[in-house]
Amino acid sequence: EDEVERNQRQMIKEAFAGDDVIRDFLKEKREAVEASKPKDVDLTLPGWGEWGGVGLTPSAKKRRRFLIKAPEGPPRKDKNLPNVIINEKRNIHAAAHQ
Repeated sequence: EDEVERNQRQMIKEAFAGDDVIRDFLKEKREAVEASKPKDVDLTLPGWGEWGGVGLTPSAKKRRRFLIKAPEGPPRKDKNLPNVIINEKRNIHAAAHQ
């Protein structure tokens, strides 16, 4: 029995040798966390109170003045769970079946 189990483990290791599932999962979780964070809104318009034209960018002072910071959202439920992604968005298609 031990030899059969060892053979199965070896076959599984060989099948997934090239896959780095853990790194892919951590990357996916990082992207989910970044997507759920509220984004800042930039309301600067080029040329209003400054020189305008092609290739000119608004000054840092103007961008800072017209940047609306997004308030921090509530902490995620999976914040302290490194191996779990909890989707907190409500799925209306699944809600009909619950």
